[in-house]
Amino acid sequence: MPAGRDRPRDLAILTQRLFTAACARLGRRPLEMTVAVTQALFQHRWPGNVRELKNTIERVLILEADDEIRREHLPLEIVGPVRAEAGAGADPFPAGVVRRLEEIEDMLDGLGRKVERRPPDPGGDAS
Repeated sequence: MPAGRDRPRDLAILTQRLFTAACARLGRRPLEMTVAVTQALFQHRWPGNVRELKNTIERVLILEADDEIRREHLPLEIVGPVRAEAGAGADPFPAGVVRRLEEIEDMLDGLGRKVERRPPDPGGDAS
């Protein structure tokens, strides 16, 4: 069976279904993806195949509070070094775009994933 990157139509359908399903599981309305996001997803080699695509989609939906998924929301391993250069000087965590930790924990709990809190490092700086 050919890889997903060699079957762009199937990858487009799968990506949309995974986004729709993840939005429903996370209690989010379906979001729009920019053309740049679609292109980045199609250009990635997806060594982890469908599981990696699904995890990437869930990660973006959990971490980003925006109503639109943009290229800068994707992990660096998907978009490559262009992301770091294009975002130079820009705030990577603008207010209202990245979710609060409590929201992320609630969403992960809804997916059935346990969140483990680590105790503070006794040798670390408390300031």
